[in-house]
Amino acid sequence: MQVSLEYEQVQVLLELLQSNLKELRLESSRADSHDYREMLHHREAVVESVLNKLATEERLEAV
Repeated sequence: MQVSLEYEQVQVLLELLQSNLKELRLESSRADSHDYREMLHHREAVVESVLNKLATEERLEAV
């Protein structure tokens, strides 16, 4: 899937994802259930991969 975003949209999305990642990490550190913690860790990995893709695209477009 490909999505075209304007610069400002990318910046807002990056901020939202970074904020969400911090919240996920905090929540996973407080989680009592092993299964719930594992689900949160999986979501962290997904958010990190999206952040990495966006950051890579942003650097490529800056060149």
